[in-house]
Amino acid sequence: MTAAVAPGLGPLPEPEPLGVDRVWHEEGDDLMWMTSVESPSGVIFGATVTRSGHDGTYHWDAEVEVGGDSYLGFAGGDTDDRDTAAAAAADVVGRVIAAADPGTSPAVLSALACSGDTDTWGGRLAAALHPSTPHSDLETLTRDQVQLVRCAAAANRATPAAALSAIAARRFAGPDETDHAAYWFGVEAAVNEAVAANPTTPTADVARYADDPQLARYAAQNPACPPGLIDRVARHGPDGASAAATNPSCPKETLVWLSTHPDREVRASASANPNCPGHARAAAGLLNDDDTHGADPF
Repeated sequence: MTAAVAPGLGPLPEPEPLGVDRVWHEEGDDLMWMTSVESPSGVIFGATVTRSGHDGTYHWDAEVEVGGDSYLGFAGGDTDDRDTAAAAAADVVGRVIAAADPGTSPAVLSALACSGDTDTWGGRLAAALHPSTPHSDLETLTRDQVQLVRCAAAANRATPAAALSAIAARRFAGPDETDHAAYWFGVEAAVNEAVAANPTTPTADVARYADDPQLARYAAQNPACPPGLIDRVARHGPDGASAAATNPSCPKETLVWLSTHPDREVRASASANPNCPGHARAAAGLLNDDDTHGADPF
């Protein structure tokens, strides 16, 4: 067998050299993993090569970080040579990162938005993340088969407000008898977190998210969230307080209150907010110097 770029990735650009970041780590002859690489859009990519125990071939995966140290493969292949497998994985990662470059043309991004399938979706992910992807393609990507692609499109500030509002409408219509678990805990919840925090989301929808106990803290992060709602979410619990403290639209009065919050990290975030009054910063600093307030009461 020979290694090849996974089919269906579309017209990905030639990769820029990954340079010193492309460092492979070996764990015996059965596993290699590549030092993670950050794209211009802040998404973390990696790759692995594993050896099959029964036929001695090597399988490679190009991966994207989905939280912490968890990665999800978006393209892969098999070869009989380990170095060739590593080169193929690094090539795909490099091409997806190159597509995230600000100079990638809308025509290329539109082609990427239509590429691949449920197993090879790196091109669609690159398009979903890019601010120059045509609006019609971003709207389509909010309904993609792959959750991470949908989340990326939902978080993209270039995604049309109407598409984001449509996601919100589905959320607030409630689950039907077939998708109850997905509605509360699964893919739809994750996509709606992105919509709630997206400044392009219409204010009326952000307000509805602020009333949703599961999603209020994401609305409180949104610079487009009305100040009164930010204040309300901030006072509802520690998650809301933490989210509101980082929001540049957080009202000064709320930041003054957050600067004396029992949680040290909330106080630090509030005092670092550019909208925080000087006397509130001073109060937060005094409390942070007092070890009696250092423990998290929550």
